[in-house]
Amino acid sequence: MAAGSPDDRPEPRARRRRTAGPVGHGSPCDLRAGDNLGWPEREGAFVFDKADRCYLHSLPEDDARYGYDYPVAAYDHDPPPDWSCSGDVGRAISGGYVYRGHEAPELYGKYIFGDLVDGRVFYTSEREMRRGRQRAPIHQLMLFDRSGERVTMQDLAGDQRIDLRFGRDRAGELYLISKANGKIGKVTGTRRFAGCDVGRTRVSHTAGERSWARVTPSKWRFSGDQVIMTEPGVARPGPRRPFEYAVLTAGPQVGSARIDARVRIDTPVDVTNRDVIIVFGYRSDTQFYYAHLSTDNTIYPHNGIFKVDNADRLRIEDQWDAVHSRGAAPAITDTRWHDVRVVHCAGTGQIAVYVDRSKTPLMTAVDTTFTSGRVGFGSFDNIGRLRDLEVTGTRVDD
Repeated sequence: MAAGSPDDRPEPRARRRRTAGPVGHGSPCDLRAGDNLGWPEREGAFVFDKADRCYLHSLPEDDARYGYDYPVAAYDHDPPPDWSCSGDVGRAISGGYVYRGHEAPELYGKYIFGDLVDGRVFYTSEREMRRGRQRAPIHQLMLFDRSGERVTMQDLAGDQRIDLRFGRDRAGELYLISKANGKIGKVTGTRRFAGCDVGRTRVSHTAGERSWARVTPSKWRFSGDQVIMTEPGVARPGPRRPFEYAVLTAGPQVGSARIDARVRIDTPVDVTNRDVIIVFGYRSDTQFYYAHLSTDNTIYPHNGIFKVDNADRLRIEDQWDAVHSRGAAPAITDTRWHDVRVVHCAGTGQIAVYVDRSKTPLMTAVDTTFTSGRVGFGSFDNIGRLRDLEVTGTRVDD
């Protein structure tokens, strides 16, 4: 079993009912004798009220006087929409270990733990788990079997309830144990999600008007190194898809590709559904992928990875939680320039979207529908701009 590159799951800010899971393990351990974690007045770093079981509440201004010791890391357990508020959500942390082995060096110094019930595996950095500081960010690890296929603990256990436990041997190597089927799996290495060799063909210096085919040419302007969408698009006949975009016609089509660019949303920030998109794998006006980079992450069309295949756009990324209508953290919340990288591995279908040079992808997906195509930029009904576009990939003849 190999652990893959994590996908980022930042803690949402909505004040709905949560079961925040404390992690009291730092360097070497931040849970000390006499600590008061606050239950039942506190759940994680929120106020819990037995008379109001549907919601958690923000800490009071005078909270310091209670002397509670809050978790150094936590994650949410939002209930299903039809939850009656009368029972527990039914999730709990399964504590693990700070990895000190040698077979998975990228995990060294990471505290590996999981969700006991559904078997998701997480990590957070030991260095960031400190008392009195901002809670350490938590990342979810993907799992792969020996053949390189992506799997879940539910796949491996053959059951929806895993009863996940962790173990380690004398060498510090990590083991995952499922009480659902009584089997023990060993973590034998790590791999970078969408870590393929994208190729050596490079296309850059692409800002000229002649390099772009636009849905509506009058809505675009080219200035210096910038490609600027100056007017919002409008819905067009056919499947639901981005309203307005431009496709890069300079250079060849590419199979596997890495797309690097700087983008900006020019629509004012008081518009909550503002967005721009990066198009890739473009075959035609009704066949392509796009990464939707938005201020909003709470409804289906926003802030995700999508596929248009002669039908309405389909959301395909891992981060979307349809039950709670929530995706990855908003990609762009201001009118500043942001670095964006999209990596598409044609052979495996793995797609990763990075924002502002983060080492952890904001969004990930696996889909093998389009194995080659062109790159583009646009929006639905907002305005924005792109510059410093560079495409590195494997050349595919048209």
